[in-house]
Amino acid sequence: MAQPFDPQTLKSTGEMFPVVEQVQQGGNVGFGAFSVSENATLVFRYGDERANRELVWADRAGKRLGTVGKPAAYGTLAISPDEKTVAVTIGDNLQSDLWLEDLTRGVTSRFTFRTGVNNNAIWPPDGGRVAFASVTRGAALTEIYQKLASGGGKEEPLVRSGVNGWPLDWSPDGKWIVYQQEGQKTALDLWLLPTDGDHKPVPYLQT
Repeated sequence: MAQPFDPQTLKSTGEMFPVVEQVQQGGNVGFGAFSVSENATLVFRYGDERANRELVWADRAGKRLGTVGKPAAYGTLAISPDEKTVAVTIGDNLQSDLWLEDLTRGVTSRFTFRTGVNNNAIWPPDGGRVAFASVTRGAALTEIYQKLASGGGKEEPLVRSGVNGWPLDWSPDGKWIVYQQEGQKTALDLWLLPTDGDHKPVPYLQT
């Protein structure tokens, strides 16, 4: 949108009007992916580039072997330890949820039902749960939850992981989740989150 504005009086001088539609959002920041030059040239990212993504099996040489599910606005994904299920994000930068793709039956089922962005799923070694990040719409802080992989039960909050606090991996013994968090002085740090007890995280690398 645009609106006439007088920089001397600091007041608008007319009604707002649309300039261009279907402008994408910039990843991580949640703002429109556009900018204007000093000579009034507008540059922007157009359309939904994720709408028709495919999940593709490929061999180590890059040869396409097949697809999983139907084309959708896919984001992050993670394959279960037994390689029978894919936890995948479907949606955009305002609303996305995790879905589970059953690779044996070819069935897709919704896994999260939270408002906002839900992504970055990780699996424990036994495959019994899924941990994921959630950013409530309008909020800046990430929270990490876990839920039974069967889809039953409620989502259990584990930690408020802060800015860009995405879960990255699960330890081989299933006792720790490693996640990143934006530090004010050190940028992206690594933290360890115990999956049992009081879930009190401990810093691993703050450099």
